[in-house]
This record gives sequence, C-alpha cells and structure tokens, in this order.
Amino acid sequence: LSPVIPTENLNTDNSFYNIFSFKSYSEGSFSKGELKNKVIYLDESSIIYANYKEKLVGQLKKVGFIEENKPIYQYGFEFPIYLEWSYEN
Repeated sequence: LSPVIPTENLNTDNSFYNIFSFKSYSEGSFSKGELKNKVIYLDESSIIYANYKEKLVGQLKKVGFIEENKPIYQYGFEFPIYLEWSYEN
C-alpha cells in the first residue's frame, strides 16, 4: 500500500488512525540524493473517512529542494479499501 499523506479533507472525528513521520533522501541514479524534509503519514491499518465523495484523491507535498529553483515533491494517496465479510455457520 502507498503511504498516505493526510489532507484537510480527512474526517478526524470519525477516523481511527496512527501517524508517523519519515525523513529520507531523494533517489538519485548517479549521485547521493538530497535529504528531504520530514513528512507525516497515516500508518497502515488506519481507518480513515473523508469529508467528500470523490473516488480518486491525493496530494503532492513539497518536501525540499535539489537547488534553489528545483523543488522535490513526495506523493501520498488517500484511497478507500473496501472489505466484505461473510460468516458461514
């Protein structure tokens, strides 16, 4: 699952979640990446409800700069996971 970057559309009163922060380097093929700013994520197994009915939503977050005019972005998606339970006796 993709990490989730929470947005203001998260219904915090009805959601159950843990948050964690993560700081990492950008990926570079030929050189060491740049250290990105800390990003806050919702942990796996969180149950989240949104304040809207969109099917696909997400957020890009500016987390640093390679150079002064070259920003680094981190993505994280909010998405539903639907489960169906059945009990057989």
